Amino acid sequence: MAEGTIKIKLIGSPICCPEKHKVIVRSLGLKKMNRIVVRPDNAAFRGMVLKIPHLLAIVTEPRPSGSEKNHGTATVRKRK
Repeated sequence: MAEGTIKIKLIGSPICCPEKHKVIVRSLGLKKMNRIVVRPDNAAFRGMVLKIPHLLAIVTEPRPSGSEKNHGTATVRKRK
């Protein structure tokens, strides 16, 4: 994630919401559920997200800890 940006995800449907909420969702560029958009991290976009927290979420990527170095390999569980 680049410095100065936030990732916003649509987690709730704006179908039965007031028109103001639908306008906010569309102005962020979200059209479908579970889509993520990257927007500048400023007060305007943070305010939009705070207006409808039941519909939107800010996505954060998990950071690997210092002791666990994956180097791109996946852990595979074996069936018993």
